[in-house]
Amino acid sequence: MEIFDSVFLFLKALTWRGTLSLLDIDTHPRYTLPFSFIATIRSSKVLELDEIVQNVAEQVADRLSREVQRSERDSLRPRQKQAWSRTKTRCPVRHHVDRFVEEVPFTNIMALALKTASLVAERLGPPWTIQPEGRRGRPPNYDPTLLAATLIVKHRAESCFGLGFGGLAKKLRAIEFDARLEGRGGPPTPSVGTLYIAFCKTPVRWLDEAVAQLDRLAAEEYAQRFGSDGLSLFALDSTGLRLQSLVVVERVFEKVVAHETLYVAAASRLLTNTIVAVTTGREAMRDAKPFIPLLPSGSILVVDQEFDAELNYELAAERDIKLICKAVKHSEKVGGRFRRRAAEDFDCEAYKTRKLVERVFGNASSRRVMPLTYRLPESRERAVRLVAAGHNLRCVLTVRALTSLFRLP
Repeated sequence: MEIFDSVFLFLKALTWRGTLSLLDIDTHPRYTLPFSFIATIRSSKVLELDEIVQNVAEQVADRLSREVQRSERDSLRPRQKQAWSRTKTRCPVRHHVDRFVEEVPFTNIMALALKTASLVAERLGPPWTIQPEGRRGRPPNYDPTLLAATLIVKHRAESCFGLGFGGLAKKLRAIEFDARLEGRGGPPTPSVGTLYIAFCKTPVRWLDEAVAQLDRLAAEEYAQRFGSDGLSLFALDSTGLRLQSLVVVERVFEKVVAHETLYVAAASRLLTNTIVAVTTGREAMRDAKPFIPLLPSGSILVVDQEFDAELNYELAAERDIKLICKAVKHSEKVGGRFRRRAAEDFDCEAYKTRKLVERVFGNASSRRVMPLTYRLPESRERAVRLVAAGHNLRCVLTVRALTSLFRLP
């Protein structure tokens, strides 16, 4: 029997209220906690079997009445504002998981960032090259890879707010982080100016690889405990972020001042909720070409209708990736050889999971760590990658929390 078919033991006691919600499969589907487990229930009194059955029946009846009320309210709203699903997308044991994640010290988070930076350096080399000895100017004191590792934790949520360069330097001084090159003097912890210079010098490609490495770390730790079933399911979506900068735009034949919009597209591994890759720009709203080569062969990519293009299907077929998209029909017959083949093999159940990628944008927005204050385009490019890296850092810690809360009996 494979490990993901096993029954796990939950090491914490569940409340009676939480147990009743877990018994309702429609409220907490398989993708919120995709394995079976046994848990103890904490109760102030001993319950008989008839009483348990009655409480479960009352819970289900209450849910059905709330669903009827919500469906009636949704029917009065426009179609675009209606709820896309009645199910929840958060883990039912999230309170234990969040408590574990929040208690992780900054030293352990920095160690995870250093591991990620070393993996990226092995693959791509250091983020920039140190000038050789004898050149004019001040000799460098800090290791580029260590400086880039400090940037990975910059946008990790700290009490709903990301760290600025000043807050990051303060955190590094508190743990006495030493980023100096071997044999170099000076202060061990980089200053605010040094961190900003490292931010400007780190290439976008290097940060993209850091995001991908964190996604792989989360998938590997998840597979070690729960198996690899479901890790090959990905989703792709795009959104527009409202920036603080103002621009002049033309609306209804008149010029008005409005907030600038940053368009972002992200591909996510649905089971671990990690970001595989991210791109920016107006052209990223309908373009899947940057993401398809980054996915493993044999995986499944679920997208919205805005990505319904023949070229996307062709690239996916070359990579042996199943692209699931509801084709837009302009006539009775779907045009394009690859689009027609995908329409014949359309998987409705997998397509229902496409909106789970919205958790990525919702998590980043709720933690208020989106790059809303950057003005230079190149700074925004780097900041978006750092936000994705911070999100993946938290997802790795969440996977570690799950693996520590469940074990085989």
